[in-house]
Formats: sequence, structure tokens, C-alpha cells
Amino acid sequence: MCARQRRNFLQAPVSNQGMTTGHKQAELNVTPLIDVLLVLLIIFMVSVPNHSVGLDTAVPQEPSSAAQSLVPNPRTVVVSVAENGSLTINSKRVDAAQLGAELIRIYVTRGEKVLFVTGEKDTEFQKIAAVIDVARGAGITHVALLKPITLID
Repeated sequence: MCARQRRNFLQAPVSNQGMTTGHKQAELNVTPLIDVLLVLLIIFMVSVPNHSVGLDTAVPQEPSSAAQSLVPNPRTVVVSVAENGSLTINSKRVDAAQLGAELIRIYVTRGEKVLFVTGEKDTEFQKIAAVIDVARGAGITHVALLKPITLID
């Protein structure tokens, strides 16, 4: 046996697999598969739109002077929600079932569709959310939340 054949023999891979049956078993190389999967993952992550669906919000700014906040605008509509679920529109009691019709009546002639919603300190937000939902159904485009009302006994 010459040195050249010996070198080829030593460089040949040695494996015990398939020695008894005479067949070699194929092994799956998973590295290219993982590379392809990572590239596909990156492609799908980039192609998916990255916008969230929700309510548009605007943070209220403090008034420039205290005198402005003392005189309320007569065209301002404020729906107040009490802890027990009773509703008032600008200090006028309204039944919850009639809220939508009353809001439509108020806003039918108005160009700006802005409504303010407030509640007492311990009012559940579910009740306030129901008022917002009715207001959206009545065609009011902008609904703003005010600070909770604190009643002085």
C-alpha cells in the first residue's frame, strides 16, 4: 500500500452506521432549513403592518388663565354619569334609553360634534364606555373625557 492510498484511506469518514446492514443512513442537515425559516420570519415581520387600532386621544392642556374656566361655553354639552348609572346632560336628567335620541336632537343642527363625558369619582368605567358608545352611534365624532366629579356634601 503506497502512501497516497494510505492518505485517502485516512481522510475517508469513518462511521459505524450501516456496517451491519450494508446501507448508509442519510442525515438531514438542518442548518440551511433554519436559515430559510429565519429569513421567512423576518420577511413576514417586516411585511405585516405595524399600526395599532384604538381610540385617538388628545391630552388636554391647562387653561392659560383661571378666568377662562369660570365662564362655561353655552354650546358645551357635558354628559355626567353617576355611580348608580343615572345620566344628566348639562344638569338635565335623561333616561339611559333616551340618551341616543336626546343627543341626536341636540347635535342635529350643530356643525361641531364634540361631547364631554364625566363621571363621579367611583363610577365604573363600563358605564362611561356605554355612554361613549351611544354617543358614537348618535354621530358624535369627538368624545372627550373630563376629570371625575367630586360632590361636596
